[in-house]
Amino acid sequence: MADASKIFVAGSDADLRNVRLVAEGKQNLEVWKKIEPLADKAAAVAMLLASNPDKPVKDLLQGYTLRNNGKVDVPTFVTPVVPVTKETIDSTVIAGGLYTRAQIYGE
Repeated sequence: MADASKIFVAGSDADLRNVRLVAEGKQNLEVWKKIEPLADKAAAVAMLLASNPDKPVKDLLQGYTLRNNGKVDVPTFVTPVVPVTKETIDSTVIAGGLYTRAQIYGE
């Protein structure tokens, strides 16, 4: 494992192992994407697309941005991300109910 005091170490899925590494100071940052906004938006888009199979996606969806994936522009909904640091673990992933103090700190 890299020395987080010398090299910036970050992750992007807020899994328990990586949040523990943040708590231990072995990782500088983890990014938490709350499940509800992701799932809610995915379900809403899926229902809209399924109920209108013959309409172009661009005519059905509103509020998206276009992101190029290297080949085409893809309609994309950007959902909020929450930075998790050693100082914000309690106010982010614990307060948000993702993990308990015992899971992270072994208490």
